[in-house]
Amino acid sequence: DPDSRYRCIVFPFVYVGNDIHGENYFAVFPIGGKVNEFLGRDKIWFALFPLYMYSAINDLKTYDVIWPFVSWTKGDDLSRFRVFPFYGQSVKENEWSKRFVLWPIWTSARYSYADGQTGGGFVLFPLFGHTKLTDQESWMLLPPFFRWSWNDKGYRSGNVPWPFVQYSYGKGRDEK
Repeated sequence: DPDSRYRCIVFPFVYVGNDIHGENYFAVFPIGGKVNEFLGRDKIWFALFPLYMYSAINDLKTYDVIWPFVSWTKGDDLSRFRVFPFYGQSVKENEWSKRFVLWPIWTSARYSYADGQTGGGFVLFPLFGHTKLTDQESWMLLPPFFRWSWNDKGYRSGNVPWPFVQYSYGKGRDEK
């Protein structure tokens, strides 16, 4: 049946098929083409990979130039941009905003969830980091080796130093 779903792959070079929507695809890696329903993506288009690639998962569309270094993504409520490792940001509307500068040297996040949880944090690697949310807080020294965390319900935990000495006591975040 020429309209049925099929796939023929001579990995990693040739991809031929017909996807669940009856759309044909063909690609010769790394020269170019289109591949559907592959690597968790609905569609992947590329030309002279890694010079250019487009991929889509539902409404989330990602464009990569010189993959994985330059990338931008747009969706209904999500946007991302990066020039790796120099700068990157990811924003989910009304929930969070995350950034890095000279990854992994500086990373930061701001949160604002509908349930009232707000706050943010940062890590200046390899020196220290801090996270403060509505009901919890953490400090790190030489992350991940030394970390102290607590919440407003009496929960306390720490790594001093991780993984050799770890402790926790009190009620957890989800306990009443």
